[in-house]
Amino acid sequence: MDNHFTRVLLCSSKSNLHIINRSLFWVYLFFYSGLVAQNTEPKISLHNEPVKSGNTLSIEYNLSDPDDQVSEVILTLYDAKSNSLYNPILPNKISGDIGTVIIDGKKKRIDIEFNPSVGVPSSMQIILSCKDSHKMDLSQLIQNVDTNRIKQRLKLLSGRRNAVSDPKFLASTREFLSNFIKSKIELKTYTSKIGSLDCINLEAHMWGTESPRQIVINDAHYDSFSQSPGADDNASGVVGVMEAIESLTTYCFKKSVRFVFFDLEEAGLIGSNLYINNQINKRDSIIAVLNYEMIGYYSDKENTQDLPLGFNILFPNEYNQVIQNNRRGDFITNTGNTNSKWLKDAFAQSAAQFVPELRVISLEVPGTGTIAQDLRRSDHASFWDKNIPALMITDGANFRNKNYHTPNDSIELLNMKFMQQVIQATIASIAQIAEIEHGSCLQIQWESANTNSDPGSECFQIQYIDRELHINCFETASQTAGLNIFDSSGKQVFHSKIGSQAKHRISLSNFRSGIYFASLHDGKTIRTKKFIHYE
Repeated sequence: MDNHFTRVLLCSSKSNLHIINRSLFWVYLFFYSGLVAQNTEPKISLHNEPVKSGNTLSIEYNLSDPDDQVSEVILTLYDAKSNSLYNPILPNKISGDIGTVIIDGKKKRIDIEFNPSVGVPSSMQIILSCKDSHKMDLSQLIQNVDTNRIKQRLKLLSGRRNAVSDPKFLASTREFLSNFIKSKIELKTYTSKIGSLDCINLEAHMWGTESPRQIVINDAHYDSFSQSPGADDNASGVVGVMEAIESLTTYCFKKSVRFVFFDLEEAGLIGSNLYINNQINKRDSIIAVLNYEMIGYYSDKENTQDLPLGFNILFPNEYNQVIQNNRRGDFITNTGNTNSKWLKDAFAQSAAQFVPELRVISLEVPGTGTIAQDLRRSDHASFWDKNIPALMITDGANFRNKNYHTPNDSIELLNMKFMQQVIQATIASIAQIAEIEHGSCLQIQWESANTNSDPGSECFQIQYIDRELHINCFETASQTAGLNIFDSSGKQVFHSKIGSQAKHRISLSNFRSGIYFASLHDGKTIRTKKFIHYE
């Protein structure tokens, strides 16, 4: 467990902020916060990629806090190598615009000095965050969940996302999700061969600022069954995770938050089984999983909700709730097992507090749920089998939606408001469990050009200099290597072949200001870097 992680909070002795008294600063924040009904979170953004000079790594960033004008800026460094992942890295000295009293502005600078005998580590995760003294207003945060966006994405995803019946549409869905993730946060792809099929899991990870090893997961499977367009099963769940990514990726959390899209769930939970058994790092400590399995079908008509055989014996109280409501399918089922009781209760409490109009029926399955096989029919069961707390958040599948696993599982039958409420309750749960902070966060994966730890992933560095993108390939790229640039919406705005040249300069004079992602691929590996362009 991560009980001892060090925060480095050193104010520059050269800063002209020494005239500000820290006590007066906190008194000011206390009184000012009482005057502001809805305080805007401070925002931090990268001005330039980190630059190494000798034993020093320098970072330039921009800071904005329109309400308070002053924020606390925190830098944490962790080892990013597989065998020592999450270990804190302690440099000799950190100086510059860092500490408890940082006034907003552009081109702030932090210098990180390392021991000359060791030098700058070859691979590390840099977490640069800012926050103020205010608390997050989760009721305001969940308002970001948008029914129009949900509907548009359901339209894009609906179709035979199946490796056998329509592998092309499954591949295009995967590309759509990959581009979406890369527009928000770094993408990690896991590919495995299962007979003649490729199983490709997609992951986005947000590092925690204090306990990064402790991980909260929100997931859904993106494949569909055979000939079914799979609007409810499980495009609804996929869109739910996408909304969580939209709402949460700019914030800071004390614990890590991870978003996963599983492949081949319909083939027997293959994606999640591979993930938990072969693909996660041994040092990961997954503390909670919130799995979406169909969250879009709703009916307030009587006798639209069926129940599995034996439900009245296992869950008499919940059975009575359904019967007394005349079997209306107007609730979301929150299913945990014995080991997930606290997580089940946390979701129910979040829903009651932040989305009181959402009806929730919570179930606790004994053991790993083998006594109730109908409640093991999704990726949460892979986590139950490893004693990891996990929920199945579901509308009930075929016990409510009679179009389950048929060609009629279409978007026209889904309820956008119901989906919005379920997603809002889930986001509030994640925010509380992972301990969201009132601020924003940058996660920067630093990899030295001279490291030999993983040549495939260390093949290039990007620097943004005077409206140009400088790309340095430290190994000879293949003739087929290419560079793609995506904007923040995931749209490709540039493509060029790299070939075997080692250095490249790309003019961005025609690009609008904004966040972009450069993706270098050589046919075997893909490496993506984020950069910010200013006109």
